[in-house]
Amino acid sequence: MADTRYVVPERLYEKSLLASEYPSASESVFVLLLGSAIRQIQKQTASVKETENVLGQLGRDVGTRLFALSALRDGEKRANETVACLQKIGSSYWKTLFGKKIDSIEISEDGDYMLIDNEALCSKFHVDPKASFTPSTFSAGMLQAMVWPQKAKVTAHSTPTETFPFRTVFLIKMPVD
Repeated sequence: MADTRYVVPERLYEKSLLASEYPSASESVFVLLLGSAIRQIQKQTASVKETENVLGQLGRDVGTRLFALSALRDGEKRANETVACLQKIGSSYWKTLFGKKIDSIEISEDGDYMLIDNEALCSKFHVDPKASFTPSTFSAGMLQAMVWPQKAKVTAHSTPTETFPFRTVFLIKMPVD
């Protein structure tokens, strides 16, 4: 007689990568994994700058894979124009990553682009007593992977306000031709 107490779960590799709707991971799982990665990186590095560099590289690795998977699912070509690329990132990719669209996209006087997230998930649950470390460097790394055709440099800057204490501005500096 077969034991029916144990049910074998559906295997991940049996699901199609091209499915249109995937369940999103919870915020708490994301924050737990990111916090663990940050702690591990901080143990292995000597300075805040080095920690942010490693975290940014981790973000670029994740962003590259996520961007490739999203492009495969959507069947769209990569937007090569800067504004179109940033609009696509701010709407669909950011929603895939963090469950919401980016709050605003602005252009500075210098011609640099700014993506503004008023409730940055990477910064929301990470408290740094020294206040010099920016956990949103991970998100900046993912953005860096998504704008690589423009050869832009992406940095994250915490800019808290009274209304939005976790506000982060992602500054995208385009190369001068």
